[in-house]
Amino acid sequence: MGSEFYKPNQKVTILYPIGYYYPAQNGPGNSIFWLNKALYRQQIPTLAVAMDWNIPSDIERDVWLDRNYGKVQYVRTKNYVLGWRYIIKSLQSSRQANVVHLNSIYAPTSFIIGMALMCFRRSKPIVWSVRGELSQEAQVYRGGIKKIMKGVLRLFLHKHVHFHATSDLEKEYVKQCFGLDIPIIQIPNLLELPELEHQKKRTTLLYLGRIHPIKALDILLKALKLSVTFQGTDYKLIIAGEGDLAYTLHLSALALELGISDKVEFIGKIDGKAKQQLLAAAKALILPSYSENFGNVVVEALAQKTPVIASKGTPWAILEEKKAGFWVENTVTSLAAAIDKLSNLDQEEYKQLCQNAYNLVQTTFEINSNIDRWIRAYQQVLQVENN
Repeated sequence: MGSEFYKPNQKVTILYPIGYYYPAQNGPGNSIFWLNKALYRQQIPTLAVAMDWNIPSDIERDVWLDRNYGKVQYVRTKNYVLGWRYIIKSLQSSRQANVVHLNSIYAPTSFIIGMALMCFRRSKPIVWSVRGELSQEAQVYRGGIKKIMKGVLRLFLHKHVHFHATSDLEKEYVKQCFGLDIPIIQIPNLLELPELEHQKKRTTLLYLGRIHPIKALDILLKALKLSVTFQGTDYKLIIAGEGDLAYTLHLSALALELGISDKVEFIGKIDGKAKQQLLAAAKALILPSYSENFGNVVVEALAQKTPVIASKGTPWAILEEKKAGFWVENTVTSLAAAIDKLSNLDQEEYKQLCQNAYNLVQTTFEINSNIDRWIRAYQQVLQVENN
């Protein structure tokens, strides 16, 4: 696959300015890390410029490091919201790259890098992953600033800017914001699958992710109050993650008000092997959300043979199509019914659901077997440059 990416007498390098990057952990950073590793295996050079956010102190700063996922430079940064040294290093490094792949629209650093490239290096191809930022629900937060930023972007967009969407829904959001003719690459987040953890399934429902009002966890708690299975058995809900403190306190108070606080546990952030074991032991992962562009945690759950219940604010209709879980309305009654339906499956039905989950992730979301999709996308971007 790697050989067809190259053109005679043309050295191809892709630059990823990414604020948060391995060994630091977050969704976009992990996605780009896995992508870089897969491209490296195809002998496609990559450069990642990152801020030194949560990077161990023994890792060198401000120098190019050769890794088995390409070259990376961690820029010493004091202000992680507006890291000027990181911005300058990213723009300098863009001279060495044929394609620049950005990973946020509204993050100030990404916005400034993109604007500088569009203004002063207009022939430089850009792939711009929107990471769920264009959903209607996400626009509510700091809506005035985001409206101004979108307006400025529209003024400077040109044919060398290709947006990346992870789902049909996100593709529609891009069109609504930037026009029907804007170039769009649609590829789901592809993951390097973790080792399969062989854990005994427990009567545990799991939410894992950012705690924020957009995630509709209050709807989930009310659904659990309504669920016959949850109320009448030893089932419990584990909420793993960090986020909005006020909303977290609201959820704790709501669980107490509903009389289910003894069956709801907040465990904070969890990573690494402990996270994989938690996913593997859960009866189901539940993703209730008003809006979600993708949801890496869904793929991680499927990779541990754990079925998923996702709301229709998320792009996970494929769960129903492949019989790997349930995709339901984001309402109290619908979530409660899905929880009861999954819990009442007999042993063989549930076992098949788990195997379907694993089959789905292997065929559709495993990055090494699907890396040709990204290679073709970068080819497409370069062809626009040469036309």
